[in-house]
Amino acid sequence: VDVPIARVHRSFTIARAMRQEEETKNIPIIFLSNEDFSIEAKQWARELYVNDQIHKSIDLNEFVLRVEAVLKTAGILKAP
Repeated sequence: VDVPIARVHRSFTIARAMRQEEETKNIPIIFLSNEDFSIEAKQWARELYVNDQIHKSIDLNEFVLRVEAVLKTAGILKAP
C-alpha cells in the first residue's frame, strides 16, 4: 500500500478492512511511503494490521530483503 501522508488514515482503514475480510486477511501488507512514521505509529501499525513499513528512499537490495522476509514469515515464499 503506497501511503501518501495526506491519506495515512485511509491507508490504515484499508489495512484494517483487509484483515477483517476472509479473502484478504492473510495477505501481507507493507506500507511504502516517503513519510517517516513516529515510533508509536509504527508499533501500532504492526500490532494491528501492517507487516512492515518501508521508506521509499530505501536501498533496492534492502527493499528486496525486507519484502522477502515478510513473504517468508507469511509462508508465501519458501526459505532456500
